[in-house]
Amino acid sequence: MAYDIQHTLHDLSWRESVGPFLSKRGLTGKAAEVGTLYGSYAEIVLRTWPGQLYCVDLWENQPKDQYFDSANCLDMNEVYAKAQAGCGKNPRCTLLRMSSLHAAGKFQDGELDWAFLDANHRTAAIRQDMMTWWPKVKVGGIFSGHDFYVRYDHETDSDAMTAVFELADAINIRPHVTWCTSWWFDKTPEADARFRKACIEGRLPGGIYSDNRDRNLVVVLPVARFDWNLAKK
Repeated sequence: MAYDIQHTLHDLSWRESVGPFLSKRGLTGKAAEVGTLYGSYAEIVLRTWPGQLYCVDLWENQPKDQYFDSANCLDMNEVYAKAQAGCGKNPRCTLLRMSSLHAAGKFQDGELDWAFLDANHRTAAIRQDMMTWWPKVKVGGIFSGHDFYVRYDHETDSDAMTAVFELADAINIRPHVTWCTSWWFDKTPEADARFRKACIEGRLPGGIYSDNRDRNLVVVLPVARFDWNLAKK
C-alpha cells in the first residue's frame, strides 16, 4: 500500500515545537494531553501556545496486568501533587483526574484543536484511546501521541507502534514521526472520512462518539462495533 504523505507536517520536527506550529495554523483553542504524569511536557506546551490545555490522567496506581510500566510504581498522589504545583497552577491548564474515556465524555466531538496520547501504551489501551479521542479533534486539527516504538522489557509493555500503523493502514496516511518518537496525523476531511468508513467496514474497532447533553454522565455512541463494557464512569 502506498500511503499518502503528510506534507503539511514537515515543519514539525519534534514535540516541543508543537506550540508555535499550532499557532501558525490558527489552532489556539483547546487541546488535550492524555497521560500527563508530572506535567513536564504540559508546562512546555503552555509556555509556547496560548490555548487551553486539558491534562487527563488517572494519577492512580493500576493492576500490573492492565498497566505494566515503571511509572505505575510511583506514588501517584505525590505525582499528582507535583502536577498541581506545576502545570496545574497555570490558569490555562485544567487537570482531569479520571480515565481517558470518562474525560473524553466531557468534550463535544470536534471541540479540540489537538490531542496528544501519552498514557497506557499497551496496544489494546492505545487502540481504545485512538478510537475515543479521534472524534474529539476537529477537522483541520492535529491528532498525535508519544512513544512510537515496540518495547517489552523489565520496565514496560509498550507497543503504540502497532496501533498507529493500524490507524495508518485504515486511513491510508503515513504517520509523521518526529525524532522524539512522537507520531502525528493531520485530521483532514479526507482522513476523517476514511476513519469513519474504516469503522463502518470493521477495519477499525469503531470510533467512540459522545452525547454530552449531561456533562456529568458518559454516554457513548459507536460508529460500528464497540464493547460497551469500556464505557465506565
